[in-house]
Amino acid sequence: MLLIAPPPRPAGIDSPPTPPPPPTPGKGSRIWLARHGKVSTDYARIAYRSMDVPLSEEGLADGRQLMESFRGVPVTLVVSSDLDRAALLGRGIAAMTSAKYYVTKALREIDRGTWQGIERTDFRQRWDAQAAEYWGDPWNWCAHGGDSDAALFARGWAVIEEALGEEHWIFSTLFSSTFFCFLSTRFSPFLSASRRRSPKKTPWHTHYLFPYFFPL
Repeated sequence: MLLIAPPPRPAGIDSPPTPPPPPTPGKGSRIWLARHGKVSTDYARIAYRSMDVPLSEEGLADGRQLMESFRGVPVTLVVSSDLDRAALLGRGIAAMTSAKYYVTKALREIDRGTWQGIERTDFRQRWDAQAAEYWGDPWNWCAHGGDSDAALFARGWAVIEEALGEEHWIFSTLFSSTFFCFLSTRFSPFLSASRRRSPKKTPWHTHYLFPYFFPL
């Protein structure tokens, strides 16, 4: 997905408030954050976010490659959102690893409320018009009536906490790259990033698979 970056911070606006400190899981569990492949080009001009849009042929092929790379890998649990593009990957990885699998709406991408589904150019203009309000408190801003970043993090992290009782597990999620950045940035003191990009190292996986380890 082509992300839409936040508007530039207007002159004269101080640095935004710092989000609250992240929790410390301390479970000694490995998490793989996996993104689905590219969606159909029919939606390239739309800010679709948590809409259920289909994958492109390239995205489907990439998903099959990622599924195959996990064949026989010891995984306990696979969790995905209920959107088809994520559930397809989640079911496939669970089948390859004989892991337990469940779906949850809590892992859907951010909901942009009344802005969702509009043209990207229109989305850009609306967000630019909200620059001052956004930079006043980016973590809690939700002028569109959908999710704030805080709400997105809260619902996604609740799923992580619920599943952390397992020793080894994998996410097949719909975390957007934006949410992934929040996760890695806010949890950098607690997350130790592995250099392994996937069970079988291939350049393609660099963009779709992110391994993390929660220290004890």
